Amino acid sequence: MSGTDGEIAEPEAVRVLRLRLALAREERERDRERDERARMAKERDWEIQQQRAAMQAANQNTTGTRPAAKAEIHNLLPKMTEGEDTLEFFQTFERASLLNKIDPSDNESE
Repeated sequence: MSGTDGEIAEPEAVRVLRLRLALAREERERDRERDERARMAKERDWEIQQQRAAMQAANQNTTGTRPAAKAEIHNLLPKMTEGEDTLEFFQTFERASLLNKIDPSDNESE
């Protein structure tokens, strides 16, 4: 009952069980790697969500404050060009003022 290369021949059932065991190990390793990739993807998603939340909070803080200098306010508001509809310009001006939380008293000429 000796096999090639000096190995002892083992029964077919034992060989099948060894192959099944090796297959089960490979499947377990594949599942473990898949689970690890899924965990890492969830962690990346969580980090991205945290960064987005932080950026949105920072953006809300910066848009929530009004500019300190009139020069900065001037840059936020639309400029009227020749041939532009007057009513449309003032509606846009008002919307820009409201969105940027500009105090109406700052819009008055000195």
